[in-house]
Amino acid sequence: MSLFSTLSTSYSGLSAAEIATATTGHNIANANTEGYTRQRVVTSAATPFHTTPGDIGEGVKITKIARIHDEYVYSRLKDSSNRLSYDEYSKQALDEIAKYFPDLQNNGIAQDLQNYFNSWNDLASNANDGSQKIALVQNASTLGSSISNSRETLRKLQDSINDQIKSNIDNVNSMGEQITNINKEIAKVESTTPNRANDLRDQRDKLELTISKILKISTFKSQLT
Repeated sequence: MSLFSTLSTSYSGLSAAEIATATTGHNIANANTEGYTRQRVVTSAATPFHTTPGDIGEGVKITKIARIHDEYVYSRLKDSSNRLSYDEYSKQALDEIAKYFPDLQNNGIAQDLQNYFNSWNDLASNANDGSQKIALVQNASTLGSSISNSRETLRKLQDSINDQIKSNIDNVNSMGEQITNINKEIAKVESTTPNRANDLRDQRDKLELTISKILKISTFKSQLT
């Protein structure tokens, strides 16, 4: 075994340590980066030099730089994000609707409707009283105006929701195109073993999470680690 081989073995350890340090620095630098997944260096013994009476070690080699990522947990996160987003948007829309149908006494269409039927009851009790007829007409007009105004308000709210849906669809389509491009880049990087496109996979996962807040989606990935 030559001196060069001995130095090469030592260099392999220094090289692996350098990459491990760089990976740790990358993790620290991205500690607050949204969607970033921590990475770690996986090492193994290099292929030894086979001799008699036994193998001579050739140092260490880096097997891969792996993401600390659990696809099952991530899928659960996407499902939870979808449900939370749906509930929040539903609450927002219902709160807006509730402004026009308040659950309060002496307020809103419910009270106008009650006044309208009360006027009919009063008129039925005294059909010849002109003031009861005038009250019925006034209450009928008030109820009609309330229904018309509420209908117009709900129509505008529906138009706003439709516009939001269209905007969301456009966003999903745009993010879908981005994911397509990222998939191509991932395939290009990982075509050489054991290369891992960790940061690209983080970008893709971030886009998937964003889409899951708009639509309920399911995905399949190969080589999940």
